[in-house]
Amino acid sequence: MSTSLADSTDPGFDREQFIDRRAEQAIFAELLERRDEARILAIRAESGSGKSQLLRMLESNCRRAKVPVALVSPEPESDPLAMANKVGESLRRRGLEFKALQAMEWARTTGDFTRIGGSDKPEVAIADARGANFENAINPELVGKKIEAGIFIEAPPRELQALPPEVDNLAREASLEAFVTDLRRHCDGGSTVAILFDHYEKAPSSVREWFEDMLLEPLFFDLDGRPPHLVLAVAGQAGPPFATKWADDAVKRVVRPRALGDWEKEDLAHCCTVEGYDPTEAELDSLFNLTRGMVPLDIVQTVRLLAKTQQRQRGA
Repeated sequence: MSTSLADSTDPGFDREQFIDRRAEQAIFAELLERRDEARILAIRAESGSGKSQLLRMLESNCRRAKVPVALVSPEPESDPLAMANKVGESLRRRGLEFKALQAMEWARTTGDFTRIGGSDKPEVAIADARGANFENAINPELVGKKIEAGIFIEAPPRELQALPPEVDNLAREASLEAFVTDLRRHCDGGSTVAILFDHYEKAPSSVREWFEDMLLEPLFFDLDGRPPHLVLAVAGQAGPPFATKWADDAVKRVVRPRALGDWEKEDLAHCCTVEGYDPTEAELDSLFNLTRGMVPLDIVQTVRLLAKTQQRQRGA
C-alpha cells in the first residue's frame, strides 16, 4: 500500500519513491506475526544497494501497523549505553516507558543515587536498584525534578561531581541492565516491539560485543527465556557473526538471512516513473541490459541523467 504523498507517519520518507524489496518486506511482516521461532531479519549487501532505504520502509510499515519501532545507526564514537539510550528514546516516542533506564540514567548523570537505592553510597544504591523495574514510578520525581521522555527538565540544585571511573562503569552497567529490564517488560507483556539496526559494520567493537552478547544471546537465541514479542532487522555490508557464535540449528530457527539482489525490469520501470523518465519499451530493455549488475544507487543516478536529457530535448 502506498500514498500519493510522503507517508503521513514519517513525513521524511516517501513510500511511493521506494522501489523493490517486496520479499524482504514480506519476511519482516511474517516475523512480526511470530508464525514460527524466527525473530531476526539479517540483511547484507554492498554499499548503495538500498539497505538503509529498506529499513526506513520497514519502519514505515511498523508505524502503519501501530508497532513500536526504533531505527538506530551507530556513530564512530557510540558506546553500548549511547545505543541503548537511542533505542529507548525512539521507543519512548512510540509510547513505551523506560522507567528503569530513566531512573538509572538520572542517578548516573546527576551523581545522586539516594532515590534509586536508598543509600548515599553509589555502589550500594546501584546494587539495590539492579533488577528493579520502577513499575510504580509514573512520572517519577528524582531529586525533586521531573523526568519527561528521558530529558532532564532542570539541573539538580547542587554542583555535580564527576563519578570516579569505577563507579561510573558500575552505573553504566546498571543502566544497560535497566534498558533490558524495560525492554523485556514491554515484550513479555504482549506488545510487539521492533528494533532496526543499520550500518552494523560501522559499529565500534564495544557496541558489537554488547549487541551480540547482551541482546542477541538472551533476547533472541535463548528460546526458553527470551521475550516472545521482540523482532529485529539488522543491516550492513557485514552483519553479526551468527555462524561462528551460535549452532547452525539455532541460526536456522531464529534468523532469516537476505542478500539484496539486482532489480528486476519492473523495478527499473518504477524507478523511471519516480524520476520522471519516460522510455519506450525498446529503450527500457536497453537500459535494463545496461544496468545489470549495478547497485540501485548507481541505477537511480543513471536514470536521473536520462530524465534530465529527455526533459531538455522535449523543452527544445
